[in-house]
Amino acid sequence: LLHDGVGFEQYGPYGRAGYYSYTRLDATGTITIDGQERPVKGTLWYDRQWDCLQLLEREIAWDWLSIQLDEPANDLMLYIMRNKKQTGPDVMGASLLTAQGENITLEEGDFTLEELAYWKSPKGKSNYPIKWRAKIPKYGYDLIIEAEIPQQELRLTFAPGLTLPYWEGKCKVTGTINGKPVTGNSYVEITNRL
Repeated sequence: LLHDGVGFEQYGPYGRAGYYSYTRLDATGTITIDGQERPVKGTLWYDRQWDCLQLLEREIAWDWLSIQLDEPANDLMLYIMRNKKQTGPDVMGASLLTAQGENITLEEGDFTLEELAYWKSPKGKSNYPIKWRAKIPKYGYDLIIEAEIPQQELRLTFAPGLTLPYWEGKCKVTGTINGKPVTGNSYVEITNRL
């Protein structure tokens, strides 16, 4: 999936970065639980973004969601990017990859992403959304994305005094496309949420 149709995403006044995804890679491996090794398999979403140092320099915060629907096997990436000091505009974008391989770029105004519920961190006091409603009227999407476990916060420390509050984790998806029920999985990443 070449985001923005060409593999480079323009983030409004904040900059531009190379960006593509493999949305459905087969994965196999093992996981050890209580000393017992168990085989696992599944489908993963792999992202690659580069040339994005200018975004870090501008103290950007973002909410990013990847969605894999079960049937139809459509994939969706949504994001909202903002200046964490709230001195600039929110920038929104999305990519929709249909089961037939059609790559559709969605611009701000083509979709909405509404926050419905929150979890407050007991450590950093960040208030993270943990439930969303995503709507894409042109394509008939009305989806609910909800965290399976609210407490999925990381606090990444890069140097003394430099900590990135970060929430990322697995979510479930329910909803409809043109009135037909759909389900799926989502992975959400939230940075610099105050």
